[in-house]
Amino acid sequence: MNKYFFASEDLLSRYLMISFICWLFLTGKVFLLMSLVAAVFVILFRKKKIDYQEKASLDENIISSPITGRFLGEKNGDEYKELSFLVFPWNNYGLHMPINGEFFAYAHNDGLLQISIRNNKDKILKLKFKTAGDFKKARVFTRSGDNGQLGAIMGYLPFGGKVVIQLPKSCDILIKKGDNVHSYQTLLGSFKDE
Repeated sequence: MNKYFFASEDLLSRYLMISFICWLFLTGKVFLLMSLVAAVFVILFRKKKIDYQEKASLDENIISSPITGRFLGEKNGDEYKELSFLVFPWNNYGLHMPINGEFFAYAHNDGLLQISIRNNKDKILKLKFKTAGDFKKARVFTRSGDNGQLGAIMGYLPFGGKVVIQLPKSCDILIKKGDNVHSYQTLLGSFKDE
């Protein structure tokens, strides 16, 4: 389920103050109904705060999920592994940087956008985006030569689609088929030091 907002301590204290005022002036049933609706809303839609500074200081070999979706499986080639993901239309659209690194290659072929990212240790990760429909293509805000930090928003994939991540064969994969991944929160794997 998507989470839509972060309820800070300040917001929660304001909610308690408003609840107290409503309790003073409203009848019991109206107050109880309002409290129940507000509690359900907070429980369902409260987002956990992500500590971006902590994640940014992780090991350079860590590969984070660039999207929110479902892991379809792994395909092994001669020199690489391909991880396939399905992004549903109701998932958030943001594309996040999976590693710290530099964008160095872009390609657009038949509605397929391919991006290559190189980290500081010259490990290369390739991302391929295929949108669900031809009417709305993946949009990326970065260009060749740009540097990006782990978790930075680099674009969006409207209405879902398929994402393929191509990694060196030596990478360790930490997820299994059918797992749900969350952008910038799920660790997909790691590069191996050679």
